[in-house]
Parts: sequence; C-alpha cells; structure tokens
Amino acid sequence: MAKRKRLTVAPLAEPEATNAMRDAPARAPIADVSRDAATQAAFDEVRAELASARSGGRMVVAIPLHAVTVDHLVRDRQCVDQDEMDSLTDSLRARGQQTPVEVQDLGDGHFGLISGWRRLIALRMLSAEAEDDRFDHVLALIRNHESVPEAYVAMVEENEMRSDLSFYERARIAVEAARLD
Repeated sequence: MAKRKRLTVAPLAEPEATNAMRDAPARAPIADVSRDAATQAAFDEVRAELASARSGGRMVVAIPLHAVTVDHLVRDRQCVDQDEMDSLTDSLRARGQQTPVEVQDLGDGHFGLISGWRRLIALRMLSAEAEDDRFDHVLALIRNHESVPEAYVAMVEENEMRSDLSFYERARIAVEAARLD
C-alpha cells in the first residue's frame, strides 16, 4: 500500500503583506463611477415618472382643505339629501377618504374643485368637529383641463356615475358650459 501524504495548514502571510492587501481598493474606481451614474440615472427616471404622473392627473396628492376653492365651477348639484350626506360623513369618519376628488391647479398653491363636492364638504364638516388634523387634507387628482367646458364635462360625468341629476341640473350646466365656450 502506498503511503499517503499528510496535508498541513499553510503558513500565515507576513503581517506587512496582510496590511497591504487590506489597504488596497476592493474594486476599480471606474466601478464606483459606474455605480454612481446608474444610481443617478435611476433617480432621474423615478423623478421624471413622478412628475409625469402628477402633471397627468395620475397621482393622488393630499391638499389642504383651505387651498381648494369650491366655487371654481358652477356646481351641477342644486340640493343634497341630508341622509346621504350623513352616510358619507359617517363613512369618512370611520374609514377615511376612499375616493379622491378632482381639482384644477390654479397656481400659488390654490386649486379649483372640479368633482367631489360632497366629499369635500363632508371633509370640511369633519375637520371643523375633529380635535386632530386627520381631516385637514383632501386626497385629490390634479387635472389640468384645457378649457372650462372640458372641466364641466369631467364634473358632470363624475356625478352621472354616482348620482342621478335632475333635468334642470343637467340643463343648467349645459347652458353654463356653452356660455363659457
């Protein structure tokens, strides 16, 4: 039978060599430059997408209640059922705002309400009665309509989906949109 060679542990490197290896850069400098460039490019892409989403009305933002002007457009609703308003207020109190309102940016931190009048009024009532700032903001989509009639169409379409408008309310808004066109 052949004699096997015994394995031994390799001797440790000299202390000077170990320190020299520790002080050497772990990667080439171009790797750091490449990493920084990729990080900046990713950040710029995310920033551009967020700006596009906000300007395109695809991002829900929290706006202070006092910054929203209710009478930006002539409202299509003439009356509100108190039972429905109480139900909406109770829902907002219990679960918070589930659906954003639509606003138009008027500049200088002010916004004009397009749709969501009942939600905004209910939030204002809750803000007045609340002891904290939970209801001081409204969740909104910022829409920048090209014309006033376009904003009226958005308002009426929103209300048609949610509640029946009377013929008078529909006609009143049609006349107002035609007058402003």
